[in-house]
Amino acid sequence: MGDSLKLLKSVSIIASILIILITSFLITSHAPINVTMSTTATTSTITKSPYISDMGNLSSTNIASYIVFKGDDGRIYAKSGDTGQIVASDTDLGKVLQAINDREPDYKGLVVYMKPGQYEMYTGVRIARAGFALIGAGTWDASTSWEIANCQQCYFGTLILLRKDSLTYFDVGFQDVNRPMRLYMAGFGAVASSSGISWTQHQNSVFLYMRNWMRHTTLERVFIRNVGRGIKHEVTQTGFSGMQDVYIHKVVVESPYYTGLELRGGGYNLRVVDFYTGWNTDAGSSVFYVYGFVDVWVDRLWILGLNLPYNQTAMGATIHNCKKVFVRDMIIRGVTSNWALRILSSSNVLADGAFINLDGGDVPNLIRVEDSSNVMLRNIYGVYTQNPIYISNSQVFMENVRLVNKNTNAEYRSENRGVATIPAGSTRVTVFHYLLGTPSKVLITPLGQPAGKIWVENITSTSFDIVTDTAPSRDLQVLWYADLHT
Repeated sequence: MGDSLKLLKSVSIIASILIILITSFLITSHAPINVTMSTTATTSTITKSPYISDMGNLSSTNIASYIVFKGDDGRIYAKSGDTGQIVASDTDLGKVLQAINDREPDYKGLVVYMKPGQYEMYTGVRIARAGFALIGAGTWDASTSWEIANCQQCYFGTLILLRKDSLTYFDVGFQDVNRPMRLYMAGFGAVASSSGISWTQHQNSVFLYMRNWMRHTTLERVFIRNVGRGIKHEVTQTGFSGMQDVYIHKVVVESPYYTGLELRGGGYNLRVVDFYTGWNTDAGSSVFYVYGFVDVWVDRLWILGLNLPYNQTAMGATIHNCKKVFVRDMIIRGVTSNWALRILSSSNVLADGAFINLDGGDVPNLIRVEDSSNVMLRNIYGVYTQNPIYISNSQVFMENVRLVNKNTNAEYRSENRGVATIPAGSTRVTVFHYLLGTPSKVLITPLGQPAGKIWVENITSTSFDIVTDTAPSRDLQVLWYADLHT
């Protein structure tokens, strides 16, 4: 028995020693790997554990093809998201992004993440590839006056400072009828600025120009200020495709010289949600312009502080040659704008919910509909100084529409009602209905027993007559209702 106990004790000691040795080996051989990366700007250490997969943390920095950051020396650097090696550097963001784009074949998609900081951009970028994503660290507004005065180097979002006018900053899309491009931009601001972060007004710059076939394009949480044109798309050659599946969400284009959103190339399935533009200096067309789309959804559109010249082409928002359009919850304010909302050569349009000039400025003319069919205007309230609505060669239906003349307080509606009186000894009374067109229906109900038959005739865009074949012996009151509904 004693020999057996001694043997067990020896085995236990040997096992303990082996466990200690194995544990020590594992700790030593699997310690974190330290890689030192040196540049002229900074020296940093990247720690990467072999136990953790690269996809274990799906942050923008880990999934990015390239990471852009501002060095301590003021230069802008781009490093590979795979190797961490510096691949480009310059004082101009445009040159850095162009270098990134030119490194990869155009059939390959790229994701570029921009760290928090201020990035000066002096030259434009031309990108034509299968997919491109530019993601910032987040911004929703330009710098405040306090930040401008006290904190020029501590902007915590991603802000692009657009240093030159007469420049297209991002020119994207193929010049090939068979090749679509996919674009994603999110989480950064871009402000026209001649120096520092104080903004200036550009007249001829374009922040984002998209050409030809753009598929699955998304812009969200992007703030653009003081450019000539904010976002524009067009088809450059006959036969080229337009846009397809476009989503614009929480985008601000403030104080453009001309247009905030200008989509002229047509396409399918456009969604614009929470879009803000306005305070523009001048415009030859609409500050918000959509042309040639099928299936359009615009939800919560803000066009504020319009300052357009008074001419036939200056509009707030225009829907042109579109089909299946739903626009709701608009706020349009102006100073000297012409038509706040125009619907031209379009069909199956529902505009539901709009406040036009709700609390400031003068909008001479409110709504203009031309060469369109099956247009429904519903739940719209507006204040104007000259013309409430103009309809030409169009089929328009209205419900709960109220447009008020700011100078006279005269109110025009899509439906109205009242009490008319046929005086004793008379056989008719003219009623001014104050509708926004000729009534499609007029209903009357006499209060009391009329002496003879009673009916309506001479229905016009301003009035109608209530007529009886027998003059009453005393005043006869008649309830009336008129509307523009079907």
